[in-house]
Amino acid sequence: MNPLLKNVYHLSETIGPRQCGSDNERQAARYIEGKLRSLGIPAERQEFLSIASFSPAQMVIILLSWAGVALLHWLPPLGFLCGAGALCLFILEADTRFSIGQLMPKRQSHNIRGTLNPGRPKRVVITAHMDSSRSGPNFHPKFVKGFRLSFFLLLASLAIVALGAGWSTVRFLQGAPLPSLWIVYAAAVYLLVVFTTLVLREVTGQITPGANDNASGVSVLLETAKTLAGDPPQNLTVEFLATGAEEAGTFGMIHYLDTVGCENRQFINLDNLGSGELFAVTHEGLLWPFAADQALLTAAQEAMLTAPTIPAACRRYHLLTTDASAVLARGGRAVSLMAADSAGILPNWHWPTDTFSNVNSENLIRAKKLTVRMIKILDSKLVAQGDLRRVSGGRQ
Repeated sequence: MNPLLKNVYHLSETIGPRQCGSDNERQAARYIEGKLRSLGIPAERQEFLSIASFSPAQMVIILLSWAGVALLHWLPPLGFLCGAGALCLFILEADTRFSIGQLMPKRQSHNIRGTLNPGRPKRVVITAHMDSSRSGPNFHPKFVKGFRLSFFLLLASLAIVALGAGWSTVRFLQGAPLPSLWIVYAAAVYLLVVFTTLVLREVTGQITPGANDNASGVSVLLETAKTLAGDPPQNLTVEFLATGAEEAGTFGMIHYLDTVGCENRQFINLDNLGSGELFAVTHEGLLWPFAADQALLTAAQEAMLTAPTIPAACRRYHLLTTDASAVLARGGRAVSLMAADSAGILPNWHWPTDTFSNVNSENLIRAKKLTVRMIKILDSKLVAQGDLRRVSGGRQ
């Protein structure tokens, strides 16, 4: 078994499902930290608090919207505040800027951060999340193709409640009869359906082995670290960042950004690389598209063109947020490397079938080659820029 597969096997089978804050997630953190240290790469652990799952935050938002519906005929202004508040919280949640989960009971999670070539003028962060998700009705293979549609139906339902409560408030303040808002009640019914799926996810869902999502990304990160430790770049500091709590709401990456920021950093995010067609993400984000950093995307494209053994493409990704989404939402520079099927769906996404047996070793090899090649390209451009500055300086 090659090292790439060994890492995936250890994380997904030996350690197993790795929910945020669980002992298994801690075991994964220790494994990654030990691997980096064995390569001579200094590694540190960042501790932070996070909720275990994104479902409770979504459930609170829906309950707040329901409160808006319940208050329509008794106290419309308060109903409007509830409905509009739920809509705003949902948008902030999708944007990663704020999560109502930050106000909920939390458990401890970890990031592992290793640094190669500290003190160089530029810094690239190679990142992959170590935790795995919980299955649920929306992630069933029969329904997952409609995930984005269900997201926008949820957004529309929250907006309808807010707008309906707003119109009722206007009529209430005018002293006019309140309107018949059957469309608001229809939206409330859809919210009930979504709420039920979230409850079922928390009650009956299984924490997945997470072989593809995202032991595959962690394995590529570790083997990229091994290659670069033996042949380090000249002008780049390279960080290897394994994040926790990504599946709960990118809380590991958010903690990293709150701690060190994203200035003078470029992020290469490795996520779901074990099955399907490898691609660099040009735009990502559920609510609105965040464009990948152009320099990183260009490096990915150049790596694909100059290495025919790396069949890959560039395409959009508009399902759940990634760690790169959190960076891009804050004005940082990032690109995600992922793999998906012909329909753009991540194979075995958040489902119990996300096992070691469904990971393709060739995918991992190609993803590692692409990542290493990108680092070399970025470093060579810095070397060329440095040579140009020295020539210019001599002429002066």
